[in-house]
Amino acid sequence: MYAEYDMTAETSEAFSALVGEVTTVTRTDPSVMMIVNEEAPGYIEGQRSIEDVCRNIQNRATTVVNER
Repeated sequence: MYAEYDMTAETSEAFSALVGEVTTVTRTDPSVMMIVNEEAPGYIEGQRSIEDVCRNIQNRATTVVNER
C-alpha cells in the first residue's frame, strides 16, 4: 500500500541524510529460508534435537549455496 506525499526540499534532504547513514544491508535467501521452514518443525514438535536440526540446516544450506 502506498500513499502520496508532497516531497519538499526539507523532506528530500532528510531522506538523503537517512540513506547516507545506512551501513548494513540485511538480505534473506528464499532457498535457505525454505530449508529452515522445512527443518524447524522437527525441533518445535519435539521430534529432533536442536543440534540435529541445525546440522541439517547447515549442510543443506551449504549445498544450496555451493551449487550456485
